[in-house]
Amino acid sequence: MPNLRCCSSSSLSLPAESYIYQLCAAGPASLAAISSDNSLRRFDRNSLALLPDGLVKETHAAGVSSLCAAGDGLLATCGKDGTVKLWDARRAGAVAVFQAGTPIYPFIDLSISYKGMPLLSLACNASSHSIVAGTELVKPDAFVLFWYISTHIHQIFKGTAIQFHPSRPSVLLSGSTDGLVNIYDTTVPEEEDALVQVVKHSSIHHAGFMQDKAVYALSHDEMFSIHPVTSADEDDTPANEVKAVEFGDLRPVLKAEYVVQVLVDAAGSYVASGRTRWVPLSYYFCTFKTMLMNGKCSDRSLSLTPLGHTPEFHFEQSNSWMLPGAHGEEVVRSVLFDSESRTVYTCGEDGHVRLWKEESAPSAELSSIRPTKQRKEKGYKPY
Repeated sequence: MPNLRCCSSSSLSLPAESYIYQLCAAGPASLAAISSDNSLRRFDRNSLALLPDGLVKETHAAGVSSLCAAGDGLLATCGKDGTVKLWDARRAGAVAVFQAGTPIYPFIDLSISYKGMPLLSLACNASSHSIVAGTELVKPDAFVLFWYISTHIHQIFKGTAIQFHPSRPSVLLSGSTDGLVNIYDTTVPEEEDALVQVVKHSSIHHAGFMQDKAVYALSHDEMFSIHPVTSADEDDTPANEVKAVEFGDLRPVLKAEYVVQVLVDAAGSYVASGRTRWVPLSYYFCTFKTMLMNGKCSDRSLSLTPLGHTPEFHFEQSNSWMLPGAHGEEVVRSVLFDSESRTVYTCGEDGHVRLWKEESAPSAELSSIRPTKQRKEKGYKPY
């Protein structure tokens, strides 16, 4: 169980008591973050220093809610003002703004005006020049707005958590608070015909593709499951078919208080989970010996637990990566994992970004965790 060491920490020059919501890659040498002050900040991925001209002070007046890389050096954000904006580090201001009006497609309820609907989630696909954004729950659905960047034409499907398939850019996944994960073929204009698969879960917090042939679903109450991705052009029972697995509530499984997200890259899949406070012994099933040695039952920490998939998906908890101290008593909001350099980036409600690397020596106590005060709830808070 390797430990990671916090090598660097930065507030990105944010105002005091700010939250950092999300991180994403912004190029080979830089990362980007969105925060509760509605800013977009680009910073160096090694020093964590804010880049010159790396600050956009006001992205969305009503609040920024999601961030992703859009290819060709562009970043995309969406917000509660109902817009998606594209940002280029080489130019001041947004280089493009997308907003949904009343659609002309016959399968959409024309009594609903989609203009100005608050947007919560975002995904981009550079190869197909497309952007999708998910709305808040409305009458009683949530919608996914789909734009082709070159034409500004949009389609509308239902859902909030969204992701493109890693190798098939025309395949789109969406999940919503109705507990369904839908997979669409976006080349088909009619929603009912475009729907190729439905996975039943509970109110979706995160959902996405895991490898080419699996999809995961994580609910707001931390229930987790993995399901096979079906395709009409494949055999009904392929030899390497993914088996559906229901893991249930991940908190007792991973001995955690909350789950941050699922990380998927070429090296494998990991579930990031965290602990921020001391809890009763019975919850963590600690041994008496552990309590005597540590003087406590659980450390404030973040864990990256790998998911094995032979013969079926399972947690390899003995190979978990541990980030001792994490962000102290504050919740971690977003994690980036660079498997090639074995580097992890985290951000959280303490208003800091941290860089973690594998340590060869015994882990040392982190002294840079900033004590925090009770704060009023502000801005976008997805959970």
